[in-house]
Amino acid sequence: MPLNHSFCPRCTLPVYDGRVCRKCHGKSALDQLIVCMRYEEGAVREAIHTFKYNGVFDISSLLGKIMREKLRRSRVVYDVVVPGPLHKQRLRQRGFNQATLLVQSMSLQPMRGLVRKQYTVPQADLERTARLMNLKDAFEWRGGEIIGQTILLVDDVSTTGATLQACAHALKRAGVREVIGFVLAHG
Repeated sequence: MPLNHSFCPRCTLPVYDGRVCRKCHGKSALDQLIVCMRYEEGAVREAIHTFKYNGVFDISSLLGKIMREKLRRSRVVYDVVVPGPLHKQRLRQRGFNQATLLVQSMSLQPMRGLVRKQYTVPQADLERTARLMNLKDAFEWRGGEIIGQTILLVDDVSTTGATLQACAHALKRAGVREVIGFVLAHG
């Protein structure tokens, strides 16, 4: 499975290191996007779907190993690891937060505090424009002090980047210096 996908976190144009491209500079709350694999790859899609919707947790150790290797190769510097949050209602329905499990399977300690304060329609059911509106002001930081820190924001999949951008906006409002999105798959 390739470990070399880099995209602008706003427009998803290929870039060398996943940093915001010149065209999008100043328009993105997310400063960098690190992607392990393309979601369109059949085995990747199947593994994530099995993990996320069927609750097959054994897969998380393999997915975490892939993510840990990509993180090592990327050489990014961060202060705190924050998993993408689920709304408490969705967390009750699913029984786990896949982003938190991925962070733990990478042998990293997640910092909790980013909350999804609004229950919204699942992003997978929406088109790009609707995804952006669906998440407006949906997230808020309610955790410890993070002013001036660089956050590694971890999630399983980024399709349009709307969730990562909305989370990054909430983190920046809390005083974070930089937000690096880190996802298992994109597309």
